[in-house]
Amino acid sequence: MRKLMMLAVLMAATAGLSAIPGDLERVIDFDVSIRTLSEYVQAQEYDRIDTERHFILEGVVASIQVFDPEPQSFQAIIEIVSSNWVGVERIEVHRVYVLVEGPQYAERLPERLPTDPDPRIIRTNQRLLVVGPYIGTATLEAAEVPVVLAAALR
Repeated sequence: MRKLMMLAVLMAATAGLSAIPGDLERVIDFDVSIRTLSEYVQAQEYDRIDTERHFILEGVVASIQVFDPEPQSFQAIIEIVSSNWVGVERIEVHRVYVLVEGPQYAERLPERLPTDPDPRIIRTNQRLLVVGPYIGTATLEAAEVPVVLAAALR
């Protein structure tokens, strides 16, 4: 009897978990990467970008620019990049700007890097995972770069 009860509890628990992927796919587009988002913008295929869902993007922090260091109005741009080899002779670099706003990011993106930085501080050349929606483009050296609004960073 006890095994039967345990089996019923496990079945009920996993039934709730099976609904999660569909729910997640309604809010997150798992097929988009820094590369695909960058390619859509470069090709001006904006209609292929789902502005109703968030993306999970992973890349390397290339630069950080703090516009407003005040915690209550904090605002910064993080440039993240990913790259891939084309044959054996050339590397393609794809970039996305991440707009970061709000006091929750002020301590993680100081204007000046402390001597002994906390591990939560975001620095250049580190890998970063970004969750957020596409909000538009910015121009960098005559090229359009996609911009994502940070909902979460890790």
